[in-house]
Amino acid sequence: MRVNPGLSAYAEDPESAGRSLRELLEFGKGRVPKDLWAETKIRLMARAGLRLLDLGVQNRILNSCRKVLRSSGFKFRDEWAFVITGTVNCEFMVVLVLIAIQMK
Repeated sequence: MRVNPGLSAYAEDPESAGRSLRELLEFGKGRVPKDLWAETKIRLMARAGLRLLDLGVQNRILNSCRKVLRSSGFKFRDEWAFVITGTVNCEFMVVLVLIAIQMK
């Protein structure tokens, strides 16, 4: 599932970024049994859009997201929300392509 706009769209209002995760969290809650939420790890790995922003803005956006994720009911630690490097982003894309090929 993908939600638009991305986190970088909150550069002018970083404190609102966390609210944008609510739809994703509800999607997850609809698929993970409630009794497993507390042991189900949730991570946020932001990509290129956030990487392009000023470090201070990045941190404010991530902190807003961390606040929402901490209260989500899922297992979350602050260090699990971060901006991934371009290299890691490419590695994830390769994995996704391989998964898509296997699903054919």
